[in-house]
Amino acid sequence: MFRDGHGLSLQHSKTDNFGSSLTSSAHANLFNDKTHKLDANAFHSRTHLDNGFKFDRVGGGLGYDHVNGHGASLTASRIPQLDMNTLGLTGKANLWSSPSRATTLDLTGGVSKHFGGPFDGQTNKQIGLGLNSRF
Repeated sequence: MFRDGHGLSLQHSKTDNFGSSLTSSAHANLFNDKTHKLDANAFHSRTHLDNGFKFDRVGGGLGYDHVNGHGASLTASRIPQLDMNTLGLTGKANLWSSPSRATTLDLTGGVSKHFGGPFDGQTNKQIGLGLNSRF
């Protein structure tokens, strides 16, 4: 359901010999002047592993997008059963766009840090280069 940049979703996924997950989420546009856009989101997921372990993950975040294809997001999540909190920051820089903006080359990167739980203190870093074409 979408209206004026707001929406709700419900998603179920199952992976054979692994488990299943049910995720509900909501997002809302906080600001949009056609150049800058700021959105907020929140989610809850319930995962059932085939070995019998079940856990919830709750979280939310803010996302910023610029009309030229640049963007950033800040997220926070918690898995109560593991007493684990995670903070994440991601960014995207548009390096090149075709005149119609149908094809783009983007540099992406991110960092996340775990607090508590089995990955306490672990920092994960990602970097990527993506070529996207819409036709």
